[in-house]
Amino acid sequence: MRFTDGDRWWNYAGTANYALGTSLCYRASWWRARRFRSLQVGEDNQFVSEASAFGELVTADAGELMYATIHAGNTSPRKMGSAWTPISLKP
Repeated sequence: MRFTDGDRWWNYAGTANYALGTSLCYRASWWRARRFRSLQVGEDNQFVSEASAFGELVTADAGELMYATIHAGNTSPRKMGSAWTPISLKP
C-alpha cells in the first residue's frame, strides 16, 4: 500500500498478521459476529487481531492498486517505522 504525505511517497509493507483498516475486505457474516469497537482511533485493531488468531487474515501487497494520503485530518497519525519504506514514483 502506498501513502503520500504531500512531499514524499512511502510503501507500507506491514507484517503477515497485521492489516491497515484502510485496506480491509471481509465477509459481512464475519463483521456481524465481530463488529468494530466504538473508538475514535484503532477501532479495527481488535477486528484484525481476532481474524489473525482464527486464521482468517490473509494479506497481500496491493502494489499499485491502493494509494492513500497522510494528512492533518487523519484520525490516526502514521508513525513511519521499519514497515515504511520511502519510494519514488514517476509522474
